[in-house]
Amino acid sequence: MRVWLGDGSAPGGQVLRPETIRWAVQGAPGIHPTPLPSAIPALTREADFFPGSAESWAYSFLRNDDDVLGGRRAGSLTWAGLPNVFYWIDRASGVAAVWAAQRLPFFDPVAEEGVAAFERAVYA
Repeated sequence: MRVWLGDGSAPGGQVLRPETIRWAVQGAPGIHPTPLPSAIPALTREADFFPGSAESWAYSFLRNDDDVLGGRRAGSLTWAGLPNVFYWIDRASGVAAVWAAQRLPFFDPVAEEGVAAFERAVYA
């Protein structure tokens, strides 16, 4: 995540070229996110990360195209893993964070509110 914040560089050195990062954070034309459906409800609920807000697929991650109230800025990159592991990279604010619950089902109400509260606390 530090490499993404540092235009390809981290304390250990250059990992990616800055132009690679600039390309990877752009929106992928014509590809629009939809809520992630649940095939196995015991493992995951349907997930819509930013309901009512503009979002797009970058060439690298899901990208929110609007500011999140009390949180990340427009253009931030995000993704999540099945056991309720969420991360985001807010290049505009210089903030990257990970929230991990290790619980199922994915995107259950406790995890959904937990990651939202964590994000608000990070930006407070």
